[in-house]
Amino acid sequence: MDVTEIPFINKVGVIKRADGVLELTFDESVLNHLKTIHATAQFSLAEIASGEILQTLFPEPVGKVVPVLMDSQIKFKKPATKAIAAYPSVSGEAAYEFKEQFKKKGLLDYP
Repeated sequence: MDVTEIPFINKVGVIKRADGVLELTFDESVLNHLKTIHATAQFSLAEIASGEILQTLFPEPVGKVVPVLMDSQIKFKKPATKAIAAYPSVSGEAAYEFKEQFKKKGLLDYP
């Protein structure tokens, strides 16, 4: 599934650039009272990008499971005063653990 087809994503202002990177535009609709990108909009970008990378890394379970965010921690370093982009990554160890969980549930059939 292309994440940009989800209505909420368009409402928040997340776009997919030509290079495939997800970006949150600096637009009046996502600014807070300080005229910086609202923390919840920033978190939305991060959450959307994390879901997209998981779909990319593990396409087999797509359509077989419903991914739901169960836990999260966020830390903001400085105010976002221009468009921001998300660059998600998954460590090799985490990818291995995901694969093992999917295999135990019968969602993957490869080593």
